[in-house]
Amino acid sequence: MQYLDKKCWGLNVVVKLDMMKAFDRVSWPFLQAVLFKLGFPAMFVNVVMRNLEATKLSVLVNGVSCGFFQPTRGVKQGDPLSPLLFILASEALSRSLILKMGVGSLSPYATHLDCPVITHLAFADDIVIFVNGSSASLKALADVLDLYQQGSGQKINFHKSFFVTSRRCPTARGSNMSRILGMQQSSLPFRYLGVSLFKGRNRPLYYQHLFEKVDTRLQSWQRKLLSPGGQLILIRHILSSIPLFTIASVLLPRQTERSLETKFANFFWGVDNGKPKQHWASWRKLCYPEDEGGLGIRSIDTIQKAASAKLLFNLLRGGSLWCDFLESLYLNRPSLAPSLTWKRMQQAHDFVDINVVYKGDLVVWSLAPYGDFTTASAYEALRPKAGRSLSARCIWGDGVPSEISIFMWRLLRQFLPFPDVIQNFGVCLPSICPLCSNASADLSHCLLACPVAQQVWRHFRNLFGLGNPTADSIRVECHSWWLFAVSGSATAWCANLIPSLALWTLWCSYNQGLHDGRAPPAVEIVRRVKRDLLAISTTRKLK
Repeated sequence: MQYLDKKCWGLNVVVKLDMMKAFDRVSWPFLQAVLFKLGFPAMFVNVVMRNLEATKLSVLVNGVSCGFFQPTRGVKQGDPLSPLLFILASEALSRSLILKMGVGSLSPYATHLDCPVITHLAFADDIVIFVNGSSASLKALADVLDLYQQGSGQKINFHKSFFVTSRRCPTARGSNMSRILGMQQSSLPFRYLGVSLFKGRNRPLYYQHLFEKVDTRLQSWQRKLLSPGGQLILIRHILSSIPLFTIASVLLPRQTERSLETKFANFFWGVDNGKPKQHWASWRKLCYPEDEGGLGIRSIDTIQKAASAKLLFNLLRGGSLWCDFLESLYLNRPSLAPSLTWKRMQQAHDFVDINVVYKGDLVVWSLAPYGDFTTASAYEALRPKAGRSLSARCIWGDGVPSEISIFMWRLLRQFLPFPDVIQNFGVCLPSICPLCSNASADLSHCLLACPVAQQVWRHFRNLFGLGNPTADSIRVECHSWWLFAVSGSATAWCANLIPSLALWTLWCSYNQGLHDGRAPPAVEIVRRVKRDLLAISTTRKLK
């Protein structure tokens, strides 16, 4: 794209094609002819064609099937073979473009003299063509597209297709191009495979589609009652995956990266009347693994660094048109102004250099067992590290529900809204323990030192032979249980789970007394802990 405005005869033109119902319009005789032309055995071709001819479709009218009919073209949606067949049929267009470029009917898109010629990019029915904008070249392209439509059964949607050319193109010249191609002229940026293609500065405006996707997800989830564990899973596996494809191709601006993480953080900590609630910890602290004190969320910044390393590794390994283009463009011209992609690859140079091993002509990634680059291994090497702790390992242990794990993570960092904690934010509230009504409602008292809490801890300590509670802090009390639970037996598993369940139930009882005016007695709290322990152990056995 950076050569779109290059001075050349005829100007450079980029054509973006939009196919109408591409999979449904594939001509069967055309597909059969292409398969034979590509050298597939007659037996394979006949099996494929019989498979297509055996297709039967039905139309639902008011939810009722109205009989079946047999199609005469198209490949079946949802069939795992269909994408491959469509790509093979589309190969006719690819080879036609390359042939016309080779014989000179199509003039090439101007870059540098010794760079390989790139005629087009294609992924299934998403096609971008790079060509010279002279009248003869565009007429030849229009003829190729017309011939392809007649033979393959495909139909180009000229209302949605468009072309982009140099900013220096005169209006009359642009109108002539539009008349020849039969489509409208557009401008940068435009999206291809979900990624904005642009020239010049990398502006946050180009990534609005990412925010739209995130907002669409968030709006559908805000209406549902989600536990903190459910929110965490949605962030890890859905929200965090939305920008991944774009990151693999383009480096997100820092502003875009921060805005995305802010949306993720607001979703996790909650929103009240359109305003984000208190963020008890920075997003950076949440992006450590669970056993290092974080929540196991992946940092966008580190993902971008890993993606940059992958691009550079692929360049070193070579073997593709993309690699040949970059090598001829930059490795042979160190003084050439670098593109944004080349800049991000150079930023990863030192990291890749120390983790690559050369075995003859083979480039091996030393951080992966089989020598192939993996983003996971690069991410693990690049991410910030923190010390591992017993508490971080045990609160996310086997059988602990995610909601309770997040509660324990907040508790051990004093991220719970007890009066003594929120007083640090300048908010003063009445402070009376709703469990005993005899002391101030600070975190340590309500969950450990309160007479009701002491009865709960004493019951379970006697049950497991740990004696009466003597710890002066919640962390010390939990560690006494976790250090006891080291043998791997069923008793040890239960002892590992008891502190989390007891603290969680005490917290729920505290809130019940605070909001309903009546907290349950110690006997009821003990019963609830045992009930939850039985439910978790039963679920574990079923798994």
